[in-house]
This record gives sequence, C-alpha cells and structure tokens, in this order.
Amino acid sequence: MYQFYVPNSARTLKSEVESWVTNFGSTTSDHYPIYSEYILTNGIAQTANKKVQQHQSETASGDLAVKAFLNGDVLHANLTASEEGPLALQIMDMNGRMMSATNARLIKGTQQFKWNIRNWPAGIYLIRVQTGKLLKVEKIFVPGN
Repeated sequence: MYQFYVPNSARTLKSEVESWVTNFGSTTSDHYPIYSEYILTNGIAQTANKKVQQHQSETASGDLAVKAFLNGDVLHANLTASEEGPLALQIMDMNGRMMSATNARLIKGTQQFKWNIRNWPAGIYLIRVQTGKLLKVEKIFVPGN
C-alpha cells in the first residue's frame, strides 16, 4: 500500500475520538485511530492528487508533467521536466500489483517511455513517477482485448 500513500496525510484522531466518547481514555489503552489518505479509485485519486500536488509545490522547486495515452497495444508515457535527475517510474493495477518498474535518468525537456500492454487485463492502472521530491500519479484505463 505504500505506493498509494499520499505524503504527509497521516494524523491521529485522538482529540476527535475523545470528544465523541467521553470515557475513551479510561476504557482504551494507548491505541487511537489513525487517518491517512491513499490514491485508490477515481474519486479518491482526484482528491489525493491535489494533496500530492500541494506537497510537491511545498517541497520541490522543479516541475514535472506526465501525459499517458494508448496507441493500440502500446502504453505511452510522455514525461516533461524542468530539471534532470534520477527517475523511478512504476505502473500498478488497482490491486497494487506491479506491472512495470523502471529506474532511469530524467532529462530536462520531454522523453517518452513505452510498454507493450497486449496481455494486460482490462482495468485502471496507476502510473507513478518520482524524481527527487517530485511525485506525480496518473491514471489510465486499459480496455479489454
């Protein structure tokens, strides 16, 4: 699940729970519920992506754009960056199964990555691109054959 975690989204719900359950402190040990956000489905992903983008703007000075599209049995990911650096690119299905993992060098400007997806099942896939402190997650739907 780590790959779906929205950075800096975890927080304890101790004060909220104590306000809801007046005897929580005397009936419970040191365990409090924790809230965190993950990029999982369409509606959640849009909210989570906003939080990831906020995190990016707070922690990094560069810019990274990811555009993914299908052309027949080939998945294309165009990455446009304002800075160079190490790159980790992962594609996962919605169950967290890693379909591809690539480490490369991100160049300034635009570069393209391609994958043959002929044997991939239909579904939504997450393309996770990380370089330095920048993180982008894009979704793409792969139709059935």
